[in-house]
Amino acid sequence: MVEVLYLLAGLLAVLLIILIFLLIRRRRKSYVVPKVKVKKGVFVNENGINVESGHLGSGDFFRGTGKERFETVCMSEELREQTFGLRRKQIRLTEVTDGRVYQSVFANGLIIGRKEMDQEGYPSLMILDTSISGKHCRIFMHGDTVYVEDIGSTNKTFLNGREITSAQPIQNGDVLRLGRKEFRVKMW
Repeated sequence: MVEVLYLLAGLLAVLLIILIFLLIRRRRKSYVVPKVKVKKGVFVNENGINVESGHLGSGDFFRGTGKERFETVCMSEELREQTFGLRRKQIRLTEVTDGRVYQSVFANGLIIGRKEMDQEGYPSLMILDTSISGKHCRIFMHGDTVYVEDIGSTNKTFLNGREITSAQPIQNGDVLRLGRKEFRVKMW
């Protein structure tokens, strides 16, 4: 009997995923990519169209100047909250030296590093730089406060010029240094 319940729960989960996929596909809208400073261009889809800003829809590919390629999944804030039931926070890290922007959304936590995804299932913010560890630091929420902690990185994590040895609160305007890179933090 227990096996049947597990099987039914699994089937229900698969059906829910398919339903979400169909809803997203059906509600396919285009979203504006904000202007960003880039040296060699940003490309949308496989056409290699060089744009500074453009429209992306679900299933479109977003490719930077390197070999990385990310498929977009666009959904409204309302649908996302209904689907996941979590209030999410956005973080933007702007590189101090060249203005390059890295942005992600997280609910409970976010791993920042060179790796694409953490084994614990946290979303990740990938920054391709040899001075940044595969899993460099973790951003997480406790109550209404956002914290940053180093997770065993080789070149350490610094907040406003000070090495962090335990979780520290992080706020808008703070400067986060990972390896040789410094980033200004913005969250909303």
